[in-house]
Amino acid sequence: MSPEHCSQQATFGDFDAIAVLGYSALESGAVQELPGNWDELSVEERRAIVNKGLAERFGGNFPAYHGLPREGAWRNMYPDGTTDDLIAFDDEVLHTTVPRTAGVDVMTPRFTLPYASTITVPVFLAFGEHDTCTQPYLQPSAYASCPDLTLTTYSGMKHLHNFAESRTALWERSVAWLDYINSNCYG
Repeated sequence: MSPEHCSQQATFGDFDAIAVLGYSALESGAVQELPGNWDELSVEERRAIVNKGLAERFGGNFPAYHGLPREGAWRNMYPDGTTDDLIAFDDEVLHTTVPRTAGVDVMTPRFTLPYASTITVPVFLAFGEHDTCTQPYLQPSAYASCPDLTLTTYSGMKHLHNFAESRTALWERSVAWLDYINSNCYG
């Protein structure tokens, strides 16, 4: 589930349950230090700060549709030992292209917090041991209205969960969670 789905769920209630994988409604790897008045800034002012940080980190502004360059962020993305040819394949073939504004919003700290706090369906949170979210155990606080919340973390995993050796544990746990939710909440 992407952050856009988080806001869609909060606004329209389309889903019976949601899984949020590797995304924090509270923090972001794109902005290391927030200004003291962060919560008072407009969406446009926050986007400008995130855009500036991304331009400094990755060497320039992104085009209207882009993928985040993996090269500058690979240490947060791939498990240790991931081969260069697999990273190149991911970057060239599997890489997702997103609209710049959506990409910036995803990396804006607390952008989805107002949405996450109103979600009233079960939520499954999964994070890698070294994910872009540095404080996974604080994340449940973002989902204050959630009736059933499951938090899981996986050793050796970074942000691109499907590259980690522990990925099957994540898959199996998420399927077990869905079975539980279907049996106990909607069955």
